[in-house]
Amino acid sequence: MSTPAIKKLAARLRLIPSTSHSRNETPSQESDKRLSQHKSTARDRAQSTLGNAANADGSDISPQFPSNYYLGFKTYNQFWDLKKDQWIEAYRVPLVGSAPPSVTDRIIAYNRKNSFEPHTNHIWIEIRDTDLLELLRPYFNGFNGFTGVVPGIDARHIYMQRTSLKRHILQPAGFQELPGANKTVHADLQHLLDYIEQEFAEVTLELEYMEREKDPEIRWDLLWALFMPGELSETTETTSGLDMAFRQKTWNYYQQRQEDYSFLPAFGVQGEFLEWTGRKYSLTRIERIIHKYTGTKPIYTLALHPLTPTRKDGFTDRGKKYIKVRAIWLDYRATYKMADFFWNKLAGVHHMNYESYLTWKDPAIDDKFDLKEKQGIIIGGKDRANGRVMIDMMSFRKFNPNLDVWDPYDFTSSSSKRGHELPALNHDSPNLCLLPPTLHGWSFALKRWGQFAVENLLDIPFKSSAFDHVVLPDDDKELIRALVEAHVGIRGAPLFGDVIPGKGQGLVMLFHGNSGTGKTLTAEAISEQVQRPLYKVSSNDLDADKDVNPPEKIEDKLKKILEISSLWKAIVLIDEADEFLQERTADDRYYMRSSPVGAFLRLLEYHSGIVILTTNHVRKIDKAFETRVNLAVTYKDLDSGSRKLLWTKFLSMAGAKIEPELDYTFSQADLDRLSERIGNGRSIKNVVQAAQALAHSTRKSLDINHIHRVWKINDAFQEQMKVPPGEDKHPSVGN
Repeated sequence: MSTPAIKKLAARLRLIPSTSHSRNETPSQESDKRLSQHKSTARDRAQSTLGNAANADGSDISPQFPSNYYLGFKTYNQFWDLKKDQWIEAYRVPLVGSAPPSVTDRIIAYNRKNSFEPHTNHIWIEIRDTDLLELLRPYFNGFNGFTGVVPGIDARHIYMQRTSLKRHILQPAGFQELPGANKTVHADLQHLLDYIEQEFAEVTLELEYMEREKDPEIRWDLLWALFMPGELSETTETTSGLDMAFRQKTWNYYQQRQEDYSFLPAFGVQGEFLEWTGRKYSLTRIERIIHKYTGTKPIYTLALHPLTPTRKDGFTDRGKKYIKVRAIWLDYRATYKMADFFWNKLAGVHHMNYESYLTWKDPAIDDKFDLKEKQGIIIGGKDRANGRVMIDMMSFRKFNPNLDVWDPYDFTSSSSKRGHELPALNHDSPNLCLLPPTLHGWSFALKRWGQFAVENLLDIPFKSSAFDHVVLPDDDKELIRALVEAHVGIRGAPLFGDVIPGKGQGLVMLFHGNSGTGKTLTAEAISEQVQRPLYKVSSNDLDADKDVNPPEKIEDKLKKILEISSLWKAIVLIDEADEFLQERTADDRYYMRSSPVGAFLRLLEYHSGIVILTTNHVRKIDKAFETRVNLAVTYKDLDSGSRKLLWTKFLSMAGAKIEPELDYTFSQADLDRLSERIGNGRSIKNVVQAAQALAHSTRKSLDINHIHRVWKINDAFQEQMKVPPGEDKHPSVGN
C-alpha cells in the first residue's frame, strides 16, 4: 500500500489510466506495451489534427512531417557550446515540401544536450505568442524565463502543471463561444500538451510504478518530479537537527563548487518558510541540495522530500504552540494590536521554563557553513539548558549581529509602516506548518544566546511561597517585599524618582553575610514573588579582574547586562560583587574611569531595574555605595532555632513525615538534635537531598538514619581534609 504522499504525487502526475494486463505479462512488458500504445495514440492525434487543418483549406493532400515540425510547432536540437558559453542549434533539417498549414512560430521546442554536464539536458519551450504567454503566466509565477526577450520555460515545469492546463482547455474561463483568437491559443496549448505527453511518457510510467511501491525509490535525474512549485517539502533545520517544512518555489540542476574547489552535480530546491523576526512574520529563504547518486534511493531517506499529510498535521500543531496564548504576558516592549495579541504570544518577549538542549550556530568558526547547511547537515553546537529562559528574537538579533539575516528595517521606528508585512497568524492559518521548530532567546543557566525547541518550552510554575524559606527577621522580610512590590508597581503607585529624569529610578539592595546564610535564596524568592526573570552575574562573567582586563571592557559587558535586564524587567543578582564594591584608593577616586567601581557606580545611577549585590566582606565596601544602596540587609549565621526551621522546611520538601503527622519518621526531638549541629542553609539542603536519594535507592521512607549515614560520609571527608599534605591516615592496601 502506497503512502498518502505518493498517492497524492501519482494523482498529480498520472496521465495514462491503469488497465488490467494478462497474467502472463510482467510489469516491464506491461510498461513497454503501454508506452508503445501511448506513442501511437499521440501520433494518431497529430495526424488527425494536421489532417483536419488541411481539409479545412480544401486540400485532400496528406500532410508532410519534416523532422523539425511536430504537432503544429517547430522543434530543433541544440547543444552547449563551451567556448561561446551558450546553447546553439546543432542543425536544421531542410524542409520537405511546404510547411503544413498549422505549423507556426508561436511555439518552438529546443531539445538541449550538454555533453559536458549531462545532468543539465532538458527541453526548452519558447512561447512567442503574447496571448498564449498570458494564458500560461498565472501557472508559472516567479519563473525568470517568462521575463526574457524571448519568453521560455523548461518543459518539465509544463509537465508538472499539465493537469491544471488541461482543465483550462476543457473549461476555459468565461466559456461561451470562443472567438477565433482564443481558438488558436487553445489549439496551440493542446498541441503543446500533446507534445509534452509524448516526450514524458516514460517518466509517467516510472512514476506510476513508484505509486505502487510501499517504500518508493527514485533516480537522481528524476528528483524534479517530486518538487512542484507551491507545494510543501520536509527537511532538517540544520542548527537544532529538528524537522521542518517549507514551501517550494523552484528547483534546478547545476554544478556545485566544493571546499576543495572541485565541482559536483547537485539538485537544488529553493523555497521559503515563515519566521518571526521580532517585529513581524516574514518569509525566510531556504535551499537544500542533493548531490548526484547512482541507481535509486528511497524517497523518504533523502535530505528533503515531499511533506506527508500526517507530518503536516504535526508541524501545524507545533505552529499553534509557536503562537499560542500564554497565561502570563511578559511582552514588556509589545507593539502588537490587541487583535494580534492572543495568537502571537511566543513570538514576543517571554520568560519561560525549558527542558531540553540549547542549540546555536556560528558561521565564523566553520568555513564550510553554507555548503553544509544546504546539504541539511547538522552544523550547530548544543548544550543542556534546563531551567528558565527568555524568548526574545529582537534582542537575539541586536546582540548577535553576525547571525542577523532578517530585515534591518525592523530596528527602525518606521518599520511598522512599510506595508509589506505578512498578516498575523491565528490558530486556523493554513501556513502554521511553515513555522520553524525553534525560537531564539537567552538561557539563564548557560548564559548564552541560542535556539530553543518550541515543543520543550513550558509555562513557569512560579513558587510564591519561596519567601517562606528565607530565614530573616520578619521586619527585614517585610521591608524587602514592600520595596520590591512598590518598585514593580504590584500594589499602589511606584515610588518617586530623582529630580533628574532617567536618574535614580532603580532599586539597589545589598545583602551581606557569610556563605550559606540565605542571600542568594532571598534574591530567588524575590524573583518568584514578582514573577520576573533573575539574571545572575558573577565576577567571572564580567572578567572583572582589572589587572587582566581594562575597566572599559568590564564596563561594556556590565552595560550590556543592565541594558538587556531593563528590556526584560529582570532582577540582576551580582553574586560576590566584591570586585565592584571594594574601597578605592586615592588614585582610583582621582582617575575614576580607571576603576571598575567607578564604572559600576555610573551605570547604577541610570539603571531603572532591581539590582541585588551580595558580599561576604561588608567592611571593605567603598563609601560611595552608602548613598547608592536603597537597602542593606545583614544575614547572620544561623542559630539553632533558624537551623531547625530550615531542617523542617527541607525535610518536608523531600517528602518526610514530621511530628505531629501520623506515622511520622522525624520527631520534634529529632529536629532538635539535628539543629544542634553547626551548618548553614546550603549544607543542610545538600544533606537532605543526599539522604532523600539514599532513601529512594533503598525504597524506604526518609528517616533520621539516612541523615546520619550521609553525615558519617561527610565527616570522614572533613577529617581527611585536615590531614597535612604528604600524610595519609588511610591504612595501606593489604594491612
